[in-house]
Amino acid sequence: MSSGEVVKLKITAFKSPAFDDRKKVGEGEFTVQANPTNYSISYSVQYKNQAQASGTSGYDPSWDKNTPKKMSFEFLFDGTGAIPLNNPDAIKLEERARKKDFFGAVLEDLSVELQIRQFEAIVFNVNGDIHAPNYLQVNWGTLSFTCRLENMTINYKMFSKAGKPLRATINASFVEVMPDGREAKKRKNRSPDITEMHTIKAGDKLPDLAELKYGDPYYYLAVAQANKLIQFRNLTAGEKVFLYPIQRPV
Repeated sequence: MSSGEVVKLKITAFKSPAFDDRKKVGEGEFTVQANPTNYSISYSVQYKNQAQASGTSGYDPSWDKNTPKKMSFEFLFDGTGAIPLNNPDAIKLEERARKKDFFGAVLEDLSVELQIRQFEAIVFNVNGDIHAPNYLQVNWGTLSFTCRLENMTINYKMFSKAGKPLRATINASFVEVMPDGREAKKRKNRSPDITEMHTIKAGDKLPDLAELKYGDPYYYLAVAQANKLIQFRNLTAGEKVFLYPIQRPV
């Protein structure tokens, strides 16, 4: 690739969250006509619902989970001929139209609508092999985002005299999908095989800590015994609690 070549954003469809090349969807690639002018990434943290103590102006919320990241784009679809086509099927129609001298008619009748239909087939339509929409990988330069479509809105912006769409934009939001194995690595720091020290905050409860650490709230008794806690139902803010490795039954 020469340094002057423009790299276009590409969306590739897969049948599995492993995002393995062997699970690619046949003809499941879409390359944009024009790169987006920007994109946004949204992060969200969820906290557990808990009562605020009387007489206080605030409290330290107990973390529950980080929800998947979301990425939003605006894609442009042009049928005026001002922007070259990248879609293989649309290019074939364009070539055929030039030869048969009905170039303008084909662009008005098919170009925008054809591209949108193919975009929908890749990101939105249900794949019969998995009975769900495809898993997607968005690649553009250093960006690589594995995801699925969350929502999309089509905005038609230019029309021929006959009322046929000549230009449209799609605002699409995608929700992150962790490839198989990556989430397990991400959570390694919460492994039950590693000792952790936790400083009690107002509202903390042993069952919640046990569930976060071991995936089971009923380990709270083992935590209480290991830390020699007597009043473990009423923990004191600032108190140190050690969460030791556990031996799970085989």
